Amino acid sequence: MENISILIVEDDADSAYLINKWLAYENQNFHLESVDSLSKTLKLLSEKPFHLVILDLYLPDSEGLETFKKVNAAHPNIPIVVLSGLNDETLAIEAIGLGAQDYLIKSKVDHFALQRALKYALGRGRILEQWKKSWHDQYLLATHDALTGLPNRSLFQDRLTQSLNQAKRYSFGLGVLFADIDDFKKVNDTLGHLMGDHLLREVAKRFEENLRAGDTLARWGGDEFTAILYKIKDAESILSIAHRILSTIAIPVLLGEQMLTPNLSIGLSLFPQHGESPPELLQFADKAMYEAKKAGGQQILIYDPHSHLSHTLLRLKKRS
Repeated sequence: MENISILIVEDDADSAYLINKWLAYENQNFHLESVDSLSKTLKLLSEKPFHLVILDLYLPDSEGLETFKKVNAAHPNIPIVVLSGLNDETLAIEAIGLGAQDYLIKSKVDHFALQRALKYALGRGRILEQWKKSWHDQYLLATHDALTGLPNRSLFQDRLTQSLNQAKRYSFGLGVLFADIDDFKKVNDTLGHLMGDHLLREVAKRFEENLRAGDTLARWGGDEFTAILYKIKDAESILSIAHRILSTIAIPVLLGEQMLTPNLSIGLSLFPQHGESPPELLQFADKAMYEAKKAGGQQILIYDPHSHLSHTLLRLKKRS
């Protein structure tokens, strides 16, 4: 059976002795340690793992709710049972409101009171950890693509909004990239969806390898990918990144028993040149990508707003 490590924080020697005594009586699998100040508490908690802290609010170097707040802030995942005097019960209840698991009144501490508090605190601590894990799993499902692990469309739009706000505030450029895998339907039709999924994961991996730390890549849906290219100086900067991506994606990949060379059609738009809102930049990058695809694929096209045509594009020749 796993040992349960409990840290007793109490500067009164008699009270600490009684708590140790009752805990020893309760369960032989308890590992107990005692300290008598806040500074020693924080030091020990940073050095060793504990399942539970029994905390007196009044210590030589800290008093009242500040004691709880400092321990809880430093180690929010460790359940805390607060110790209080009979006259301080209201304070202990306030500590519960701030996140303490339970409280004990020193003059009423006995075997049964400790048993109740420990079972409740340890059990609630485990429930909280399970809830956090469940919440994290639900968050990933809601915001990330299950196949590639990339941010999904919803999270991408949220990050694009945040990135644009920063770009406007600090006056730097931003690029939006829209990409589509050329002839992806043929892969699914001839090799099957499993091979299609393998290709999507491989393209996502290669895509990520060619982006910078501050950039964001997402799977927009199907065989489409979008990226936020952070702090872009000019068209040449974004073209350099796009060329690198195009070249890396075009390395042959083994799908089952067949070698296939994947290609992308890429459309680009720039902030502030082409628009100042997420819908505008996405729309223009998407239009550029669509035209790249119509031009035969494996193209990089930048949206050009300075033409009488609805979306005239600057075309780059395919690399040989």
